[in-house]
Amino acid sequence: TLLILLSIASLPLVYHAVTLPTMQRLVYGGGPTLLHEVLGMIWEKEYSLITLVQTTGDAGGWDTFLMITFGMFAVIGPIARSICLVLHVLLGLPVALLGDCIERRHLRRKSMTVRRILYRLAYRARRALLPVIDGLGAFMCWEVLLIALVMIQLEMPSITDTIYQDDRCLEADPEHGRTCIEVQFNATDDILVVGIAWAVLILASGLAMDLAGEDEELDGGGIGVGGEGGGGGAREERRYEFGMPIPQRRSNLSRDRSWMGSSSPVGKSNGSGARDGDTNDGNSGGNNDDGEDYYSPLQGGSGGRGRDNGLEQIVFV
Repeated sequence: TLLILLSIASLPLVYHAVTLPTMQRLVYGGGPTLLHEVLGMIWEKEYSLITLVQTTGDAGGWDTFLMITFGMFAVIGPIARSICLVLHVLLGLPVALLGDCIERRHLRRKSMTVRRILYRLAYRARRALLPVIDGLGAFMCWEVLLIALVMIQLEMPSITDTIYQDDRCLEADPEHGRTCIEVQFNATDDILVVGIAWAVLILASGLAMDLAGEDEELDGGGIGVGGEGGGGGAREERRYEFGMPIPQRRSNLSRDRSWMGSSSPVGKSNGSGARDGDTNDGNSGGNNDDGEDYYSPLQGGSGGRGRDNGLEQIVFV
């Protein structure tokens, strides 16, 4: 539920954050004051993230590449990530509904096939969005931008204050003394919206990745996802771990007898009470009944014991 709320709220929050004026430029000094009184020039201006991106490319030329780079990290990346989060949540609805229908198995065969295909498409599309959401995290610069704005707000006045100083500027603007021009670039109170949108994106993306990782760890999480059809859980695989008994392979000697026309089945007890393979094999004796036999799934019969087709068996000893 939290993932759904954060993901759906991320898109309007991000859009509002990039369009809302969150920064302002203020210009002081004798020069700007005189030009404002004589020519009516207005130096103060407000910027949003989108207008700031456009301003970086106003001069054209190489500044266009600067505008594209800045826009990619400040505007396009966050919006694209929020869109992917919303799609990821919306695709979860058909996955849940179709998965429930497939598990119940009360539909006709044709309807079941259509729903299974739609389920696989929705499931795979939802899974494909996860690496995209994770990768788009590298195309967001809001956390760096917020820190940079604080540094610019602190350092910009003192840097521009010494560009040009003259006693005549004191007459035009006594409040700022001999300073002819001073530029300030400050963040407004609305910059908190950018911080909130950034936090929502980070939380929603983290929850989506964590929940996806938990789903992968569940053994029975898929319904015909791999393309083999069926409505059961994922097939369990037994892998060797440290401390488990080491499997030893032995030849199935009835394979050799099959070339000579013999059709004695594997595992049938002879007169001495031992298996044919155990009697003729030098690797194990008649006490292998306590071991756990593993047969190839390609062998016929129940568990591969019904008939011999020349395959090998693995025995834990």
